[in-house]
Amino acid sequence: MKAQAPKMLICDECPVFFMDALSKKGYELEYRPMIDNQGLYDLPNEYQAILIKSALQLHERFFAHFSAIQLVLRPGSGLDNIDMAYCKEHHIHVINSPEGNANAVGEHTLGLLLCLANNLVKAVGEARRHAWIREENRGIELQGRAVGVIGVGHTGLAFCNKIRGFEVKLLPHDKYKYQVDGLGTGLVPLEQVFAEAEMVSLHLPLNPETYHYANDAFFDAFDRPIYFINTSRGAICHLPALYRAMERGKVLKAALDVLEKEPLIQNSDGDVALIDKMLESERAIVTPHIAGWTYEARDKMHQFLLQKMGVL
Repeated sequence: MKAQAPKMLICDECPVFFMDALSKKGYELEYRPMIDNQGLYDLPNEYQAILIKSALQLHERFFAHFSAIQLVLRPGSGLDNIDMAYCKEHHIHVINSPEGNANAVGEHTLGLLLCLANNLVKAVGEARRHAWIREENRGIELQGRAVGVIGVGHTGLAFCNKIRGFEVKLLPHDKYKYQVDGLGTGLVPLEQVFAEAEMVSLHLPLNPETYHYANDAFFDAFDRPIYFINTSRGAICHLPALYRAMERGKVLKAALDVLEKEPLIQNSDGDVALIDKMLESERAIVTPHIAGWTYEARDKMHQFLLQKMGVL
């Protein structure tokens, strides 16, 4: 008797080549890219595998409902929406692909820094209104600046390799690493980042240790006013603390690609008001979680998943 094909629930948009490869491997696919957390529980417990997006929460309640699942696929890097302890205890295999969008995140982070340094968003907005303002938009150069990079995983390393071409003084820090292959320089202690950095970019995973990592104490620890960028996870930065740091001059300008709750309107009224104030000041940039959101990254994230599954 022929064995029944394993069934996989696809809960995000996927490229055709990915779907074709899984089908050829013998998976029966159910494509539900628009499904939300509540909609999941309307489905039966008949899947052995699932592919998810960052908006879906896979905690104990989920695995109790879908007790047959033995494989979780997560295109990209973040695993903070998955109960990894439960998966480990119950031998559920989790595969992600942080290699796939690291380059895109590195490029986006560099783009945000250049926008901050050269007042590009402000200047473009003024030009749209036919205002030709030069002196107030005079920028600064990156060359020679001390750039702190906190977290040197896939995306942090990608950003380091790109920013190095601007002849900056690179200050990479990672609490859990002694060295990073391909970095081209040594890691530095956090105290050195606090003492020397003029620009700081966060590339951290979200976990209990990094929740609100960028808080009042964090910003107060810098000896110099900084440019601040977060393209990792929104909850790593405590938004009221960032606003206070900008008000006190500890943070000169800030760029955020991620917020604690997304989309923006799902945040508390107080946090939305703070975001509005920061944007109105023209000293902040917010992009809608699109660092890593490129056509190339989409394909590479799924290619890496297939490779790790042994399909390619």
